[in-house]
Amino acid sequence: MRSLVIVSMLAFATWTNALNVKEEVSDKEMFLRIIECAQQALVDGLPDFDIPSHDPLKIHNNFSQDVTIGDFTFTFALENMIMQGIPWWNVTQMDDVTEEEGTPVFDYTIYWKLMTFEGNWRVALQDNTANSTLEKIGTFGFELDHLNFSGRFNFSKPGEDKEGGFNELTLHFHTEESEVHIDDLGVLSEIITALGGPALKDVINLDLIADVAGTAIRDKLNRDWIKKPERVQALIDNCKPAASSHTRKFVGPFYKL
Repeated sequence: MRSLVIVSMLAFATWTNALNVKEEVSDKEMFLRIIECAQQALVDGLPDFDIPSHDPLKIHNNFSQDVTIGDFTFTFALENMIMQGIPWWNVTQMDDVTEEEGTPVFDYTIYWKLMTFEGNWRVALQDNTANSTLEKIGTFGFELDHLNFSGRFNFSKPGEDKEGGFNELTLHFHTEESEVHIDDLGVLSEIITALGGPALKDVINLDLIADVAGTAIRDKLNRDWIKKPERVQALIDNCKPAASSHTRKFVGPFYKL
């Protein structure tokens, strides 16, 4: 998830030269300050770096899959997808469990009250010999209530003789409730609505992709953010002109550069 990448990225910015904060602040406070800037950036977007507004996030890449069997081609597509709620998280846990100087370690939990994903589905059956097509279109969506991302990150601060970077980033998912709907399928829609929510909740809470997700985000942060501090500077600059309601409390001390 791109929003999660940006959330996790903020720890790196704590120790880049882009900040140059002269006052004494803890690693934890710096991390939390930059998260405030990230929330504003996710609402506004950073067009110069191809980061769109996530309030809501419009997914322009549609998904489509064709399967041809004999003279018939079956097409399944998901289109016009939108995610809502991405920027509106709260950091409910940020515990400093550092044991070695210069290598901060934090246990974290990030909480969303609500996140939704909606779009259109389309199925088509084409008779390739008669050049005729039967098509059906409807809507789909799912909702996650009280969603938590939690885990631990371990970061090496940059120094004169070493590069900084994430050594470890773990990620676990948990949602208290979920709902699923796929409309315009008659009785099948009712069955999916009744059974889909509990099933989706169970799948998410199994944590099946936790190891893969954590490693992928760590590698992306190291590659696309730590080695490109100009992106972090853009994030900070976006905070300067106008503090929104969710950044205002940190702007005063943060900008004593």
